[in-house]
Amino acid sequence: MLNKFFIIFILTGVLFGCAHQSLSPVITDAHGYQQKLAQLDHWQLQGKIAVRHANQSDSAALRWQQDAEHFDIFLSGPLGAGATRLIGTPKQFSIQNNKEETAAMSNAEQLIEKHLGWTLPLDQLPQWILGHNDNRNSQFNIDHTLAGFEQDGWRVEYQRYQIIDQWLLPEKIVLKHEDMQVTIIIKQWTLL
Repeated sequence: MLNKFFIIFILTGVLFGCAHQSLSPVITDAHGYQQKLAQLDHWQLQGKIAVRHANQSDSAALRWQQDAEHFDIFLSGPLGAGATRLIGTPKQFSIQNNKEETAAMSNAEQLIEKHLGWTLPLDQLPQWILGHNDNRNSQFNIDHTLAGFEQDGWRVEYQRYQIIDQWLLPEKIVLKHEDMQVTIIIKQWTLL
């Protein structure tokens, strides 16, 4: 009788363990995974962005659509002074505020700084936000996801990842540049 209970206990444990096996993608080669991430160029995300700069801090809801080189970023809330939309490519960029006023420039960082008082490295950010960087000074986590790196005066740290369609994509990213810190929390990814 005791033997039957012992066998049922063991079988239950084995079945329970199999049923709850992790579906996390296994990354065996960090650099190979980085090459695969570089090919993701059609995606959307929703989340939040917080900026601390010059002893001030603010946050906004973030909605971003990336289609190859074209991006459409929508900020709503105090950070964007109501609502701000950033649209463009690395070569041509425009910013539109909630009053439907539009300004355009070829230098995205200067335009953002002029209108919002802070800047973002929009040339690199679409790859950084995916957890991709091909710099040799990149640090990797034990699971081969990107932990962080420094590039063009920015320190980028990946604090959390999430599983999206068999990809490990960032959930929380912190970017630091001089006296500014930008925190991006991604609540939803959609790969197109």
